[in-house]
Amino acid sequence: MPHVSQAWHTIACTSTVTQNGPVPMPGSAPIVLTWSDGTHASEAVVRSLGASLNGLTIDGRAIIPADTEAARERWFGGFTLAPWPNRLRGAHWSLDGIEYRAQANDDHGHALHGLVHHRDFDVAGFTTSSILMAHTLGADAAYPWPLRIEVSYALGPNGLTCTIGATNLADRRLPVAVGVHPYLAYDDACTITVPAKAVCDNDATLIPTGALLSPDTVDVVPSAPVRMADLSLDHCFTQLTREGDGLARTRITYGDGSGAEVWQDAAMPYLQLFTKRDFPWAAPGLHGIGIEPQTAPANALQTGTDLHWLEPSESWTVRWGIRRTAAN
Repeated sequence: MPHVSQAWHTIACTSTVTQNGPVPMPGSAPIVLTWSDGTHASEAVVRSLGASLNGLTIDGRAIIPADTEAARERWFGGFTLAPWPNRLRGAHWSLDGIEYRAQANDDHGHALHGLVHHRDFDVAGFTTSSILMAHTLGADAAYPWPLRIEVSYALGPNGLTCTIGATNLADRRLPVAVGVHPYLAYDDACTITVPAKAVCDNDATLIPTGALLSPDTVDVVPSAPVRMADLSLDHCFTQLTREGDGLARTRITYGDGSGAEVWQDAAMPYLQLFTKRDFPWAAPGLHGIGIEPQTAPANALQTGTDLHWLEPSESWTVRWGIRRTAAN
């Protein structure tokens, strides 16, 4: 198992892990994680439904404000995406000459965002500042093999870190891709810096054509701040610029000069950005942007592009996170 873990404790709180093992929790029930060192403090709201991240406040800044059921049901707010992220063209794919079909769930007849986004994960362990959730696939016509997905969220001095693990429990080699779908809040005073040298060209139904374009074709200047008020995005970026620690960082800068950044490790070479100006936050007045690290682009199960192949009993982990940045 890819135990993406720390020293998990069994403690008393609303969501309970018993001594006899993990139990499924009501997916809509929020689970609140908190962390403080006396100077800095953070709070995250997660749910077992889709192992989702639905709130994040760091040092008083609501980077992900409280959302609504509509944000999750209609817009996939905060969900983990596996065993594929983004769209699967026509809701089908083939392996070894056998076709597998998924349920179409977008306006073009594609299957969007995998299979676990509306599944209840088991809470396998937690502390006051961290949680581990797990779900095993295996009963879906679209992907009928046992694949265990583990998702951990942990708060600390560097903000929020999420680790996603996948373990192949089948007796055959399996293709896997994962992603995440957090929405961050912004207003028209914000800028965004996108660390990408290319953007995927899409057809009219948002399936990649295979061509790569310059980000300036969608009004994004590589690794330079651009006004978010001017952007309308539903695009997948790649050829990410990585810093000395190997991480790619997408930065939102607020009007006061402080900011938030979403980072992703080298196992996640794609970044989907989706602006939703009327995103259904619980309190009105802010826009939303999906900043979505992914291990593969849309339609990877058909094209094979950057799929990760797991041998029987093999595990794989990827990491991403969010932190707050101070004003210069």
